[in-house]
Amino acid sequence: MTLSNRTQMHFEKYLSSNPSTFMVTVDGRNSYYRYCPDTACRTEPVTAGLYNCEKFYGKECRIYAVKDKVVWQFDDQYQPIEETLKNAKSAKLDMDWSGVLDGHPTQMHFDKGLEGKLTLISDETGECKGDFSLNEKPGSTRYPGDWRLECAKGQKAKGKLTLTTTRSGEIQFINASGKDRDDTYVRMYLSY
Repeated sequence: MTLSNRTQMHFEKYLSSNPSTFMVTVDGRNSYYRYCPDTACRTEPVTAGLYNCEKFYGKECRIYAVKDKVVWQFDDQYQPIEETLKNAKSAKLDMDWSGVLDGHPTQMHFDKGLEGKLTLISDETGECKGDFSLNEKPGSTRYPGDWRLECAKGQKAKGKLTLTTTRSGEIQFINASGKDRDDTYVRMYLSY
């Protein structure tokens, strides 16, 4: 894939900002980026940027760069999601649970096929166990799914998640959001 002159100029502008994530349409003609207006802000979930890029251009978008590092290889061979999860075995997530946990480490274990387990332990919740399942989308690099979590001290939460891979099968992003039974927001995202 070749980036258009306009996309190349947009990428240079992106690099001169406080860069967060740079997305391009799969044809390389258009781009969309997110930046952090100050050094202390937190990055929004990448899936929000992908959604906005695709909504604006009406085409599939992919991650081209995170911060100042190009992360996507457009000429990679596609690897099925089952192979990706089998090779990855697990992923570390950070969880934000409003009023309960902030940036707490959570483990995502890929047990079988498109399903797996979630685990975390904290003083606020005790041991939490849950599961997730992804929906197969052959030829895609984005897999939507559902998750749920129950904790020893009575907290429960559930929601939707999206796992995004490179075409060669590396997990690029995981973004999960939902609510607990008190209608409090819960977010999980891939820890870097």
